[in-house]
Amino acid sequence: MRCPECGKFAAYGEPAVEVVDFGSTDDTLEAEVRVSLVCAEDETELKELILNVTAEVDHTCDLERVVAHQLKSTEPDKLGTDDVDRAVADRDFEVSDCNAEPLEGAKGKKSTYGATVVWTATCSACGDAVEAMSEDEMEASEFEEVA
Repeated sequence: MRCPECGKFAAYGEPAVEVVDFGSTDDTLEAEVRVSLVCAEDETELKELILNVTAEVDHTCDLERVVAHQLKSTEPDKLGTDDVDRAVADRDFEVSDCNAEPLEGAKGKKSTYGATVVWTATCSACGDAVEAMSEDEMEASEFEEVA
């Protein structure tokens, strides 16, 4: 591909990644990540792709921590085992932070680009902070040219 700025048939430089949006659904963390391929000569964006990256949260709530966390919002004499069971069954994760780093040539192919995404979330049942990580990548030929 010819770079519109420098006019050279340029190789791609270090890909740029940006988290566009993130959140969670049940035990699944989600992120929309924009990956840009840039000219190695002048860093002009040449191609881009939006990756939808997900990760399953692997977290087991500690019963004592669930009770302690639930007591922050419920009076001790009104907290029963059903409340604790419901808190764990209905738990969700609130994502407080989401970061992405470039992933290049992960499948042993120099033309494969993507992102490694790390989420930090809080469990609604026990209040623990949890981290999850996932990667996704695509061939450079799957990217769309920047207009």
